[in-house]
Amino acid sequence: MTLDRQYRQALNYFEKNNFVDAINCLNASLAINPNHPDSVCLRGIIDYEEDRLQEAKKCFDHVIDLVPDHNAALIYLPKVAERIFKVKYLAEFIGNRDKYKNFPRFVGIETVGRCNANCNFCPHESLDRKHTEMDDDLFDKIISDLEEIPPHVPIRIIPNLVNEPFMDRKIFSRLTTINERLPSATLAIFTNLNVVSRSFLSDLSQIKNINLFNISFNAGNEKEYEDTMKIDFQRTVENINSLLRANREKTFLANPIILSRVASLSDADGHYVDECIKIFSDYSIGIDFEARVKNRANWLGKLASEQSVIPKEMPCNAWFDLNIFCTGVVPHCCMDANGQYSIGDVRDSSVLEIYNDIKFKFMREKLAAREETHPCNTCSLFQ
Repeated sequence: MTLDRQYRQALNYFEKNNFVDAINCLNASLAINPNHPDSVCLRGIIDYEEDRLQEAKKCFDHVIDLVPDHNAALIYLPKVAERIFKVKYLAEFIGNRDKYKNFPRFVGIETVGRCNANCNFCPHESLDRKHTEMDDDLFDKIISDLEEIPPHVPIRIIPNLVNEPFMDRKIFSRLTTINERLPSATLAIFTNLNVVSRSFLSDLSQIKNINLFNISFNAGNEKEYEDTMKIDFQRTVENINSLLRANREKTFLANPIILSRVASLSDADGHYVDECIKIFSDYSIGIDFEARVKNRANWLGKLASEQSVIPKEMPCNAWFDLNIFCTGVVPHCCMDANGQYSIGDVRDSSVLEIYNDIKFKFMREKLAAREETHPCNTCSLFQ
């Protein structure tokens, strides 16, 4: 039987959901020509349908190598990537369910409400706490509460939420306190890096356990940047260059600095990485820095579905996290910027009491999908 007849017979079996005979025919056609694009693609589709995702990806990648504009392969590749991601995400959730049953995985501490930027995708300007600073007693109580977590439980502290952490004049003393009193905790810092003190680099170099340093850069050209963030582009670029240079001379950030962009669903998304490479050409992508584009997460159905589809059949790893506003209020999660669905207040209860509240604990122990609870069923976040 000729290659084309073997392929057509395989396609006929496939359309009847007879995958076993379809694969037998495909094996015969591929034995004649292992680079027959349609045969390779159909084998990938069958692998996809039967959840052999890595094998499917290899097939579709091979097809694109052979025929870059192969329609079916181009359709299925993103489907495979999405399903692989969801499988990994679910596995991570199951692991977190065992590890973080009684103790939070990530703890966000918004030490000050201020932010110097006015990003067009951020709710900061609408917040009633944007001029509030967390007082020392409240910060000390939070750290004391976190000291009850056993040292063998790995936690990450994020010293900001809907704010700019370096607008807090006490941020480095607070980070030092975290290092000293919670020595096993790692730090993840999210900043626009537009306003820094003269001693910023020397102060930052003294802070330990920073395993993520994310700069919300959002655009690799001056006009779009300033339209998006309403802050000075050149100053930010100078600050990033200074940080990259200092970290290359004496490494104090173990991982590449992340330059992140919230997707706008425009052509600019596709240009962003190349723009970053050009601007910071003295440094190596993947070694000194990484440039990433991420979707803006849907919350309460406020975004069009093409920007951020809600995976209602999936759980959420944010159920293992706790966030604390500079006022002490604990929102439902990092997406609940106004505390509309607050689950407690650390001024009245301990951090662990709030984390182990019966309703919040039920979510991470018993729920398998966000569709089963509100407001999670309105949110597309993969935390």
